[in-house]
Amino acid sequence: MKPPEILGMIEEAAGTRMFETKKQSALRTIEKKDVKLQQIQTVLDEEIIPTMETLRKDRNTYMAWMNNKNEREHLFRFVIAYTYTKAKVGSPNIQKT
Repeated sequence: MKPPEILGMIEEAAGTRMFETKKQSALRTIEKKDVKLQQIQTVLDEEIIPTMETLRKDRNTYMAWMNNKNEREHLFRFVIAYTYTKAKVGSPNIQKT
């Protein structure tokens, strides 16, 4: 017998052959999972991350617009209050105490 055949017989007799086949099966599974992981990483890098960056920029633009809109409304109310107060003070019907 050749040395690999002798080794195979010894491994089978010792019960380690079963573990070797399980090991090979696990290695094949790991390789398949690595391929899937690389595919997922590619999708992330090429599609999802650029889309997220675009959405982040859009969100920041929207938030700046909302802040400006709120500030405008606040100033508009202030102008109305100022105009009302000025009109009341200048009104001849109001008595000063």
